[in-house]
Amino acid sequence: MPDWVENPTSEEVLDDGSWRDIVSDLSELGKGELLGELNRGGAFLDIGCGGGELVAYLRKRQGIRAFGIDRELRVPIASQKGPDGARWFFHGDARLRLPFDDGTIAMVYSRAIFDHYLFRDQEGIYLEVRRVLMTGGVYYVVDWDAPDFRTIEGFQVLPWKGQHPDYSVLEKVE
Repeated sequence: MPDWVENPTSEEVLDDGSWRDIVSDLSELGKGELLGELNRGGAFLDIGCGGGELVAYLRKRQGIRAFGIDRELRVPIASQKGPDGARWFFHGDARLRLPFDDGTIAMVYSRAIFDHYLFRDQEGIYLEVRRVLMTGGVYYVVDWDAPDFRTIEGFQVLPWKGQHPDYSVLEKVE
């Protein structure tokens, strides 16, 4: 297991820049209560977690119940347990079946995953995200290749005022 998972002071730990951006964006979008939900034990899921830096950072530095999933076998820590004995990382394909019960995740995050899927397969990711998100939970998408999700039932696009056109925040609605 990489040193930064066991030793969060290691230089390899992701800096908190990504998390600061997410916190700022959610507050600006009027979804600040979601941060409270995460602090009270609501789960965070990183789809396409790569080496798991964001998940490890959220668990170790923020105390958030975070999980990661990636479909690449080369990911160094996928499917391994964290230092607390809990399973933090999963190996699998997000469009097929996420390893979580319906309505159990408060926030899903993904960055640049859609270019790894054929267009016809991309909707499956949204359907699985919608299934695992709790009502009012959000899917924070950072992806220039994301399909037009305005037509996907069960989500509303939150009004984005940020400078980045490749960021979108979707809220699950009933």
